[in-house]
Amino acid sequence: MISHLTFIKYLKNANIPGIGRFLLLIPWVVLQELDNLKRGKILANVSQKAIPAVHFIYTCLKNQDPRLWGQSMQLASQKTQSFSTDNNDDRVLQCCLQYQNLYPQAEVILLTDDKNLCNKALVSEIKAYSKADLVAAFQKMIPKGTIISEDTSNNKWEKDKYPKKTEKSSTNRLSEIIFDMEKSLGDVLSSILETELKIAFGDLWLEVVYHKPPWTLANVLECYKKHWVAVFGQFISRSLISSIEYLYAHLCKAKIIGYSTLRNVLWESKILLEMFSSRSTYDGFLSRALAQMNKLLKTVEEVSQAKF
Repeated sequence: MISHLTFIKYLKNANIPGIGRFLLLIPWVVLQELDNLKRGKILANVSQKAIPAVHFIYTCLKNQDPRLWGQSMQLASQKTQSFSTDNNDDRVLQCCLQYQNLYPQAEVILLTDDKNLCNKALVSEIKAYSKADLVAAFQKMIPKGTIISEDTSNNKWEKDKYPKKTEKSSTNRLSEIIFDMEKSLGDVLSSILETELKIAFGDLWLEVVYHKPPWTLANVLECYKKHWVAVFGQFISRSLISSIEYLYAHLCKAKIIGYSTLRNVLWESKILLEMFSSRSTYDGFLSRALAQMNKLLKTVEEVSQAKF
């Protein structure tokens, strides 16, 4: 990462023709390694490269940039079934496998110049590329007439002519909004679920919970349905189970979701979260999620108006 920071920054912001947008995920072990590099504990000559990388990640996380995530320490500490983490390479692979499980609709790609780490990833059924290989792969996938500049200081995709807006670009934007919404909703509902189960059952909560973490959004919503009366019905209107069922039906069961349905899902999510706000802030997860829902609602309205 520290050797190709400009390229990483570009990937975060790029909307690549024929491919779409990326979301960057930084494994917990990489954050730890950057800390050591920054302090010159491993190789003093690379510490100057590590400092800009640390600053870049910090700025993105502080501003809640939806295009850069960090694997939490809590998630990193969870063991993946039948997978032991003997070294840092294994911990990177564990992160990839966890997010494949958490977001099965997304394609997880490991970007590394470490050839043997690529080997480990590939035999573990994780797509892996070096920076050069990734650029070459993109060049094969993007539409004809699109070229990539190899100058990473001014890395950009260029078209012979500006592309016209198409239904495909609208579909890509819809997918991005849904992905951002599911991420935000999954995070806040997971936090609420764990907090309330611990209050209700104490140290036994992991024995009681319907699905053990790590959770997908579908897992979380199924847990709410299962534990609604015994846990949540004690402090929130039991009729709000209809909101949980609505979200489950449209986010986990429906194969196609349009802008009209997405708007309704966002409003339903807001109503549900606002009811929980009278109970707790849930360590700030709730306010961040509500802010994200409002932001996405505004985006949906703008995109919908632009279509007509």
